Amino acid sequence: MVIINASCTFLLPITYPASVEVRLFAGSPGRSSIPTYYEIRRVGEPTLYAEGASKVIWIDGATGKSAPLPERIRHLLGT
Repeated sequence: MVIINASCTFLLPITYPASVEVRLFAGSPGRSSIPTYYEIRRVGEPTLYAEGASKVIWIDGATGKSAPLPERIRHLLGT
């Protein structure tokens, strides 16, 4: 998989030292891509410190071009 775009909005600063938790959510997959969404919190806190998104594409290693998502990936995503 290759990340083709990514963004992050930092809502509040996290000061050192801190342990963080990153939650990853997957959206509805396309033919060869999956939108993903992220939430960053300090461990044990409900406060949202940052949120982000990215789009990842499945790539055929031999051609370097996008390829359909494998069925095993679709199954993991519940589609």
